[in-house]
Amino acid sequence: MEATLRRSAIRTLKAATHAPIISAAFFKRTVQIWNWDTGERTREFDTVTDGHPHLLVSPFGDYVIAANWRKGKQGGVACYGTKTGEKVWHRTDLRRIGRMRFASDGASIWCGIAGRSLQQLDAQTGKTVAVMRAVEEVLDSPYSDHRLEICRQQILIAGMSKIVVPRLSFALLDAAFSPSALCLTEAAGIVRCVDLDLGMERWQYVPPSGQHLIFLSYNSTDHCFYGTRWSYETGGPNILIRLSETTGTSTEVCHLNAYPDCCCFAEGVVVTSAGDVVSLQNGNTIRRLDFPECDYPDSPVQDFHKQW
Repeated sequence: MEATLRRSAIRTLKAATHAPIISAAFFKRTVQIWNWDTGERTREFDTVTDGHPHLLVSPFGDYVIAANWRKGKQGGVACYGTKTGEKVWHRTDLRRIGRMRFASDGASIWCGIAGRSLQQLDAQTGKTVAVMRAVEEVLDSPYSDHRLEICRQQILIAGMSKIVVPRLSFALLDAAFSPSALCLTEAAGIVRCVDLDLGMERWQYVPPSGQHLIFLSYNSTDHCFYGTRWSYETGGPNILIRLSETTGTSTEVCHLNAYPDCCCFAEGVVVTSAGDVVSLQNGNTIRRLDFPECDYPDSPVQDFHKQW
C-alpha cells in the first residue's frame, strides 16, 4: 500500500511590505489571507491564480493580485480586496504571465509576459499604463529612483546612469535593494552586491557547492540582506542566511521548516510554508500559523516539514 505524508497544502506565499499581511495560495486557486502578527486567518476566497509566481500582495496589504498562464474568465490577471475577497478588476486578455511585482509605491504592477513586452498595470484599474520592450521583469527601489530591469540579454540598474550587471547564469532568482546597494542571486550562482553610487560590485557571497539562495530581502533595522539557501543537488532544509550590507560577511541564522520555493520575507520575519513565523534577528519561531495540510504519496523527495 502506498504510504502518505502530511504536508502543508500551501504552495505560494507573498507578503505585504508595510503591513503584517500575507497571502497563501493552494494548488486549486484558493487563497487565504493571514495576519502573521496575530496568527489570525482573516479571509479565504477563490482566484484565477495557478501558483508561483502568479500571486502578489500590495505593499499595505489591501489587495491581492492573482494571475494565470492562460487568458479568459478563469485566467488572465485579477485584483481582489483582501478584506472582502471581492474582485476589483480582471484583465481576461492577458496570458503567459511571468513574474509580477508591485511598484514600491503600490500604484502599479510590473507584469512580465513570456515572449512579449512587459506591461505596467495601474493597480486601481488594471489598465496598461506603460509597455517596456525586451524587458522580462522590473524591480524598483523603495529608497531611491533606481530600478532593476531584467532584459533578455542583460541585467540593467537604471538611475542617474545605467549600470550593466553581467549575467552569471540562465536565471535571476531574486533581488533586493538597500538605500545604497542592490543584492541579487542567480540560479546555481554566487550572490552579488552592487554599489549604486559607484556602479561597482561591492562584494560577493559564494554558497557551498550545489547550493544557491532562492529569496532575498533587506532589513533596515540591522542593515543586512537576508536570503534562503537551499541545496538544489541533494535537497535538505532551507537555511536562513544573513549578509552584511557593507562587507557581505555571512551568518547562518537557522534552518527553516519550509519547502525550498515557498517562504516569504516580511518586516523583521520570514514566514515558511509550514506556517512558522521566524525572527530574522535570532532565528526563533515567534508563532505558527495554522496552515491546512494535505496527504501526499510518499516519494524520494525530502519531506522538509517532517524532518526539519
